[in-house]
Amino acid sequence: LNAERAKQVERAAALSPDLGVARLKGESADRELLKRLFSALLLFGTMAALVSWVLATPIMRLLTSEAYVQSGLIPGADTALRLLALPMFFNSLILFSFYVLLSRDAWRPLLVVLCLGVLVSLGGNIVLIPRYGFVGAGMVSIGTHALLCLLLLPLVWKVCAFGNCAKGGDTV
Repeated sequence: LNAERAKQVERAAALSPDLGVARLKGESADRELLKRLFSALLLFGTMAALVSWVLATPIMRLLTSEAYVQSGLIPGADTALRLLALPMFFNSLILFSFYVLLSRDAWRPLLVVLCLGVLVSLGGNIVLIPRYGFVGAGMVSIGTHALLCLLLLPLVWKVCAFGNCAKGGDTV
């Protein structure tokens, strides 16, 4: 049993060295590290989303010509960047969930949820891209990322019940 536990901690340390080492030592630093990781990812995700939403048109004017920017009801490259703002934010939560679940050796439910996300994304893109083009792809991306957050965050809560993080939490 100890050899199997050592392998789990070794895999977690390879994926996220700080989380793996804190768990190996059984320190309460594990909980603080998770809080810092969550805060940092949330900050970066929020900043990326805000920049891509607020500055979409100036960024696209800088990178492309005026012909590629939205005009009237015709979407442009700035529309695509705005559509990706929400998935950028959601991606920070998904990344946090990914690290926590892998460090807690809860890879099976993570794999199931990510496979479901692949199926939703593929199905949505097959249906919406022919009809709506890149706007449809953006809508599918928003929906898929929102679904992944809705499914992964409760798993993180269950695996690492944040009052129980320092003790190692339960595995799914």
